[in-house]
Amino acid sequence: MSLKTCSQVPQKTGHHLNGLRD
Repeated sequence: MSLKTCSQVPQKTGHHLNGLRD
């Protein structure tokens, strides 16, 4: 799920994932 989104929008997902993962 996150992999597909990261590949689609790394900029938007990167920020969201960074906060969620961190």
